[in-house]
Amino acid sequence: MRNLTTILTRLYGNDRGLSLDDRIRKHLTELPRSMSFQKEPNWHKNLNFYIVYPDGIEGDSPIPLHNLRDHLDWVKDLGCNAVHVLPFLDSPMIDKGFDISNFYTVRPDLGELNDLLAVQDRARELGLQVFMDLVFNHVSDQHEWFRKAEEGDEYYRNYFFWTTEKPKFIRRIHTEYGVMAEYEIDGELKQVYIVFPETAGEIPHWRQGKDGNWYYHTFYPQQLDINWFNPDVFFEFVKIITHWASFGFHFRLDAIPFVGKGIYKDFANDDTNTHLIVQALYELTRLINPNCSLLVESYEHLDGITRYFGTTNQPEATMAYNFHLCTNLWLSLIRKDVSPFAAIARTTQAVPVHAEWINFLRNHDELSIAFIDEASQREIVNSLIPLGAPFRGGHAIAGRTFSLLGNDPKRHLMAYTLLASIPGTLGIPYGDELGMENVPLNDIPEADRIDTRNINRGVLSIRKRNDQESLRICSKMQEIIKTRRFHSYYLNVRPEIVDMSDNQVFAISYSYGISELLMVINISEQEKKLKRSFTNGETMLTVNEASFSGDTIKLGPYGCIWLQR
Repeated sequence: MRNLTTILTRLYGNDRGLSLDDRIRKHLTELPRSMSFQKEPNWHKNLNFYIVYPDGIEGDSPIPLHNLRDHLDWVKDLGCNAVHVLPFLDSPMIDKGFDISNFYTVRPDLGELNDLLAVQDRARELGLQVFMDLVFNHVSDQHEWFRKAEEGDEYYRNYFFWTTEKPKFIRRIHTEYGVMAEYEIDGELKQVYIVFPETAGEIPHWRQGKDGNWYYHTFYPQQLDINWFNPDVFFEFVKIITHWASFGFHFRLDAIPFVGKGIYKDFANDDTNTHLIVQALYELTRLINPNCSLLVESYEHLDGITRYFGTTNQPEATMAYNFHLCTNLWLSLIRKDVSPFAAIARTTQAVPVHAEWINFLRNHDELSIAFIDEASQREIVNSLIPLGAPFRGGHAIAGRTFSLLGNDPKRHLMAYTLLASIPGTLGIPYGDELGMENVPLNDIPEADRIDTRNINRGVLSIRKRNDQESLRICSKMQEIIKTRRFHSYYLNVRPEIVDMSDNQVFAISYSYGISELLMVINISEQEKKLKRSFTNGETMLTVNEASFSGDTIKLGPYGCIWLQR
């Protein structure tokens, strides 16, 4: 507890920090320890990570969590060893479950707590680790804390950011990074990023409560931001995270750049308080489960994201999404030029020994394109929006991976092979293993079409899982994932990006002892014939048309080959 005590006093000062420390110690002695955990350091390195909504799988049961439980065998057969189950806690579902109204109960339409624990039990039997979302920047306006605040309870009102005066909103502004709201604050103008400009309300970031006060929100008006400057708030989340950690869950920390900051938050710059909170949660969860992993969702400047890993002496998160790799990968695919992807792959390799990137083509949300120059942003938007839909006022793109790749199975498999060639965890949204396409707009209720991300949600149907063309894609995805797992020891060493004298071919080499693994990927529809001396090389994987003979590598359109010697 010594590290935790130090962190709490830095967050809240000596008096309040030590008082909070005493409350946490007492809470931990009262916590029922339903599980014991055998320590497995760095188990989270080089995972294959399956991302799925709790009601995203069609099955024979009317209880969605039963269908998810039964789907875990499929996930295991795919070659994955971890699964992220998207929000399943009680929610009015304004924001697909990220608007939580009760942190201790399962959403009734999904099933009950025992149904959720059956998912966890089956995952454990199969050797799968389970991540859940810890949403702690905000709560639903249906949460008891906010209801009590609106009813005039000052104790709970101070769980939120509020003011009696109507904020002075001036205008909206479109910038390189997105849509901004301009406010007059103490006689000066300030611009604040609007996360969801389509639904921000008349005054972005503020809504009036039933008590007449104005309450701050970063996301939807129905999601009120939490005041982490209040140590009582921290203790509430101590109880929440230790409750779920005792069942063996790992945690995805949602919207981390906004947590621990005051009003008018700057998402692009990290904050000392935010880092102290993540450090405290790391220390806290390790008291319950020494293997507990924290995954941060942060899209900031690259050096800002890497700071969430902390250091070897003071770890913070164990995993983070590699948004910058994702953006530059798509830029390479669109341009048919490996240079952006190769450059960012070099940049993101150096992380602390306890840390790991999650690399992905698309996560469960939209495809974000911030932090590249405006011309490149426009290039991506113009190329992909016809294959998907605009989001965040046109500063991001909704759509499923397969659709954004033109519904081309060869290109889809090439893109995943390219992603699998990089060290880190491979993130796979449910349905990508089968080439699942966008949900047609006509199949989405009209009221839900304003959130264009609904085209990349939907249910993975039994019909899709039995479709022969989809199964052919799935079979090759299995081969890619399992081959990667078999050779995962290579991914723990620093690779060399190899110049093949062709900007449409990406090549990367790993050396382990006296052996070497060479991966070569053609990102174009043009056939390639490359000279590369690789004596005694054996083919480990081919995707689409690819072969190796003597000193010649032949790659058909979107062809890929992995060679070992």
